Amino acid sequence: MKSKRNLSSYFDAKKGQSIIRMMSKIIGEKTFFKGLRLYLKRHQFGNAEVNDLWIALEQVSKKPIGEIMNSWVHQKNYPLVVVTKSQSQFCLKVSQKAFVINVQLFEKNQKLKWHLPIVYKTASDNQMIWMLLSNMIGYICERDEIILNYGAFCFYRTKYTLKMYKKKLYMSW
Repeated sequence: MKSKRNLSSYFDAKKGQSIIRMMSKIIGEKTFFKGLRLYLKRHQFGNAEVNDLWIALEQVSKKPIGEIMNSWVHQKNYPLVVVTKSQSQFCLKVSQKAFVINVQLFEKNQKLKWHLPIVYKTASDNQMIWMLLSNMIGYICERDEIILNYGAFCFYRTKYTLKMYKKKLYMSW
């Protein structure tokens, strides 16, 4: 990289690739490509805006793609998902905040909020489950062990408690 500007655009491109991959995994690759074909067909002889892609993907997936993706493309950085045990016996508390390495930047970034697709699976069911975390805090309630960011395709860091981490990121009750 020759300059800060080149470095910034490199990371922006990587973030863009990562969030598109995240979306394709959440709605399923078959559905993603169906939406992409719809988008290309609609705009093959004209101009398009980024929201046009979200609209096409939303129509084929029946999921709030625009809501999710706009929170990612219109702000810098990415989230840290903090997982702790909730007071309820079978629930985990999941919260989000901006991931920052430099503590001095925390104050500047603490109000950032994403519409996060939280993806997980339970030990008894190999099926991927996802929920949308649109607030700063949410809860996952399962009677079985779970692992978050199943498949490791969601574009956020996950922070577990030390006890959870020692259990190899599986939470059991």
